[in-house]
Amino acid sequence: MQAAPPVPALPLDRVNDVREGSTVVLAKLAGRTLAFVSDEDGSAVRAIDVEGQKEIGSLSVPGRPGPMLVTREGKLLVALRDDAAVAVVEAHADGSLTSIDRIPTPQEPIALALTPDDKSLLVASGWSHTLEGVRLETKEKFLSMDVAREPRAILVDGSGTRAFVAHGAAGVLETVDLSEKKTKAIDLGLAATSMRVPFNGGGRLIFEALVPVDDGLDDFEGGGFRCGLGRLPRTTFLQVPQRFARQGFALARFEAHDAKGKSQGERLLLPHTEVMTGDPTQISSGYGGGGVEEANLPSQTFELSVVDPDKAERTTFVQGASAASKDGCQLPRAIAVDKNVAFVACLGSDKVLGFPIDKGSLAAKPTFTVRVASGPNGVAVEPDAQRAVAFSQFDGVLTVFSTVAPLGASDLGPEKSEIRLTRPGSLSELAAEGRKLFHSGGDPRIAADGRACASCHPDGRDDGLVWSTPNGPRQTIQLAGRVNRPAPFGWMGKHESLQVHMAATMKNLKGKGLESHEQDAIAAFLTSMKGPPEKWRSLTDEESRGREVFNGTEANCSNCHAEKTGFSDHDLHNVKSATSSDTTTAFLVPSLVNVAGSAPYFHDGRFATLEELLDRTDGSMGATKNLSPEDKRALVAYLRTL
Repeated sequence: MQAAPPVPALPLDRVNDVREGSTVVLAKLAGRTLAFVSDEDGSAVRAIDVEGQKEIGSLSVPGRPGPMLVTREGKLLVALRDDAAVAVVEAHADGSLTSIDRIPTPQEPIALALTPDDKSLLVASGWSHTLEGVRLETKEKFLSMDVAREPRAILVDGSGTRAFVAHGAAGVLETVDLSEKKTKAIDLGLAATSMRVPFNGGGRLIFEALVPVDDGLDDFEGGGFRCGLGRLPRTTFLQVPQRFARQGFALARFEAHDAKGKSQGERLLLPHTEVMTGDPTQISSGYGGGGVEEANLPSQTFELSVVDPDKAERTTFVQGASAASKDGCQLPRAIAVDKNVAFVACLGSDKVLGFPIDKGSLAAKPTFTVRVASGPNGVAVEPDAQRAVAFSQFDGVLTVFSTVAPLGASDLGPEKSEIRLTRPGSLSELAAEGRKLFHSGGDPRIAADGRACASCHPDGRDDGLVWSTPNGPRQTIQLAGRVNRPAPFGWMGKHESLQVHMAATMKNLKGKGLESHEQDAIAAFLTSMKGPPEKWRSLTDEESRGREVFNGTEANCSNCHAEKTGFSDHDLHNVKSATSSDTTTAFLVPSLVNVAGSAPYFHDGRFATLEELLDRTDGSMGATKNLSPEDKRALVAYLRTL
């Protein structure tokens, strides 16, 4: 019997000019609009016929697929998060997909962007915090540089000379000069919000859009501030702690215009979470708020910032509701722009918000809210069809909705449809429930201020911050790949199980608490979480020497961090690290697994690098003073492999 002829491959046609990666992208194939979905649970890329409301093709990939892009030549690029590569995929007339090539990358490619000429691909790798540039035609690498930790989104400006990188933990928006290969941080209001600000005396700080008044007076000597309520009193001031951060997972662009419609150039849109830890040197009644608890400041607030790339500054921003509000956007994870509306996918509140763009500014509130299935992590628009799609990872649902808000309505209601994917579950039923709870924002049972577990532990990792707590300064610890170990848990080693530790944490967050089976569900999810991806390789000569130093008697590292026990003896030790704010002097030995990517170090984050840690803890934690410079470098090299 003669075999059927192969289905021909056809180029994809982009339906918009998006050059930034997303977990859902739209393209035309033989006249049909297809949505391509990066499905982590199914370890597959799926092709869905939007009009036909059905899945028509899929491609299995190794591990978790990440963001995708459609090139001008009609190929689909897919980040292979666990396989250190970007797959080049072509589509066939029937919707089937074939991987035809791969581009090697550093560990954990997690953000993609194309240059304006579509000839070069930029890849940001999360765990290895690396930015690389590759010529698509030749695979020639023209850029490789270190960026701040946990990059999560990348965008190349219209000139092709600069890239912008948003981070899930570093708290900055980086601008990268692609020719000079240099980076600098763009201020997102951190300096302005870490001033002394006036307190209205009524038990609440007036904190919205405060701007210093340029009246020649120093702020510390009575200078005033203006906000939407007018000039505030100069007499009473409150010192706002300087530990602020931004968590940014997405970037988009739009063209700004003046009042006469003249172009003012490109602007960037950055949805992010503003985080305030409180002053870690001051004891607080919970996690955060040290020094300003009487002001009742939210620990986390959604913001959508407009950045002028030419001026390298934030020009305007919308400060949305706090995490506790039902109207807020918890865990913003994706953004797409359709003409004059920016759509933001909110992973922790299961909705997509639409913010109108007027010239170069944003509306103060979203025009409408689209309720979607659980876990939205991607959104894409089709401008000509006046529709958009959002992919909800946890429920495996693609929501198709109109981009035209109905008059007098805040919810699109029936103007949407859902396409549910058929896929095998990668999690147990209990762990799947725990994943939803872990990412649930605005749940008063978890935290009174609306924080989700994932607010401080994005991707199950850590936010890189040190919080004020009832027991002193405490750095957020990484969870993914670290909790499937013997008890105890917590920096002070007081909790005999994950469930007990969670209950204590929620009490400190002033949450009402979860039922025992819900705690079991979160514990099941946490133990199922894999650590950052890694590819096995043999140790280099330097790393092998570092391992010998680590296990030797001179440095004494393995006394508390033995390999056979997961690089922790799971015991308490006093290494003379307690501060005047600590209520204890002994702390649980943390595991060194994935230690390279979890800076800063110690319970209060006092050491920025591994090198600094080794240099400044000699005699109190191991013995490194007598090591040669070569052995110290070898030891650090080995630690980075764990």
